[in-house]
Amino acid sequence: MADRSEYWKIKLPGGSEYTLHRDEITVGVLRGWKQKFGPQYGKFMTFTQLLLEGDADAWCCAVHLVQKNAGENPKPPEFMDFAVGEVMLGAAEDEEAGPDPEREPDPTPAAPQGEPTDDGTTT
Repeated sequence: MADRSEYWKIKLPGGSEYTLHRDEITVGVLRGWKQKFGPQYGKFMTFTQLLLEGDADAWCCAVHLVQKNAGENPKPPEFMDFAVGEVMLGAAEDEEAGPDPEREPDPTPAAPQGEPTDDGTTT
């Protein structure tokens, strides 16, 4: 089974936390967002940029998707209201926390470094 890579952590005011996974942003999801909000919402990389820029509709789409996938009954994205800056800050704080402690370190040892020689090469 493939590892579900995390795409974005979402923390809403009030304490609800979600993880948006890359595999949740399907063609069908992008087509639906494109139909509701315009052509830029149908492109994965453009949608990512919209999230980074703090686009309100992009954040509402992301929140709607994670809530729906968590089995909740969210409001439609166009009727959501929350502080986008707070949600973005919560995601940024999670990134600053460092690597996931559950993830094991890479067991591959670093290649030994040779001594530099006079001609700039290493031994």
